[in-house]
Amino acid sequence: MKRSTDRILTTHVGSLARPTELLDILKERENGRPYDAAALAEQVRLAVIDRVQHQVECGIDIVTDGEMSKTSNDYIKDRLAGFEIDDAPSRGLAPTWQAEFDMFPEYYEIYLNKYKATVAPLRRIKCTGPVSYAGHEAVATDIANLKAAVDAVGADKVTEIFMPATTPGTYGRNEHYRNREEYLEAVANAMRVEYRA
Repeated sequence: MKRSTDRILTTHVGSLARPTELLDILKERENGRPYDAAALAEQVRLAVIDRVQHQVECGIDIVTDGEMSKTSNDYIKDRLAGFEIDDAPSRGLAPTWQAEFDMFPEYYEIYLNKYKATVAPLRRIKCTGPVSYAGHEAVATDIANLKAAVDAVGADKVTEIFMPATTPGTYGRNEHYRNREEYLEAVANAMRVEYRA
């Protein structure tokens, strides 16, 4: 990790706004409809270049890919084996969110409104089998896209690169492991592959 004695190096985490063309293809994929996989790959590649350029223009030192390829819980479901969409009727917020929601209800009412215009409906997931990492190809593509974007804007304009990844505590409910500790340990061990990549 690079450090600075002159100023605080800046970065951000999480998703950046996606171009309309990319959103259109993602909506088809995330809703289980036919889509052009080659066009999706190209739109993701172009969006990463655009978002890295924008971060550089804004003065961000440690740039990210803006999570252009990752959407909602499908990111988890596509990268980890052992999960599936939870079709059970909604039980409200995930337990990890409920405590914060109870403390700051006005904020979260506004925050949760953003999901009305997402690529696909916000769906919960559940763990139904042993968790293991299955996203080797996807993470390799994400890394290649980010490196290519940095090269395209000029590596000399970027201090460092960073790739956001989801955390073990943000997953859906466990139906496979004996307790939450075993479940979180399994998810953390699986996600370690992506963190190290």
